[in-house]
Amino acid sequence: MKVVLLAGGFGTRYLELTKKIPKPLINVGNKPIIFHLMRHFAHYGHSEFIICCGYKYNLMFKYFVDEFRGKKKFHLNKSKNYITISFIYLNSLWNITLVNTGLNTQTGGRINKIRNFLSESSEENFFLSYADGLSNINLDTLKNFHKNKKSDATVTIVKIKNQYGVVNIKKNIVQTFSEKPDNQYYINGGFFILNKKILKFTKYDNDIWESDCIPRIMNKNILYAYKHTGFWQSMDNFHDKIKLDKYLKNNFMYFRNE
Repeated sequence: MKVVLLAGGFGTRYLELTKKIPKPLINVGNKPIIFHLMRHFAHYGHSEFIICCGYKYNLMFKYFVDEFRGKKKFHLNKSKNYITISFIYLNSLWNITLVNTGLNTQTGGRINKIRNFLSESSEENFFLSYADGLSNINLDTLKNFHKNKKSDATVTIVKIKNQYGVVNIKKNIVQTFSEKPDNQYYINGGFFILNKKILKFTKYDNDIWESDCIPRIMNKNILYAYKHTGFWQSMDNFHDKIKLDKYLKNNFMYFRNE
């Protein structure tokens, strides 16, 4: 299955670093976070990537060309708004298409702009995820869930700890005070599996995937939720980066030698 990664945003919540580079190129551990994410997909046999670039897309293009130019069977093809590269990495063939989907295009619009690259695949389904977070999600289990439900759209949902203490009051008198309790609500964890027919719900450049496209899918009652209870962490600030650095150090030591 092809893997679509959303990597074109401004990264405004992490301006101390994203003024210079796009957020997916921020190093965690020893490499950019997007590399670790792609390595996770490749571990499960999914190494055909379509990366939706936008903000500082030229730096994204440059990183991938420079990083993998020395690999076996490296091939580069340049077009006006996209490049494709292929190479052998860890005994597997990687194919990567990086597309400049526009500076101000919203997430749903970015997906819409790469639909032609998806149509080249005989696979009906594809992965979609954000390029600024990591997880130890078992992609085989997710794929089986999607297949068993005969789903057209599956989203991975996760629970995260509250960042702050929670206070319950009654008539302005504190009844309970809980320091950072577990959150009772699930959030969107990315790691979608989508059927290509879902592309009809992405229509315009200013479509936001979460607030425009997903509600259209939900209204058809065809969106399934896969619960992931393992590690999951997005990277929205420096403290998140520290958590990811620590996790990679303790759990993905083999990355150090790649």
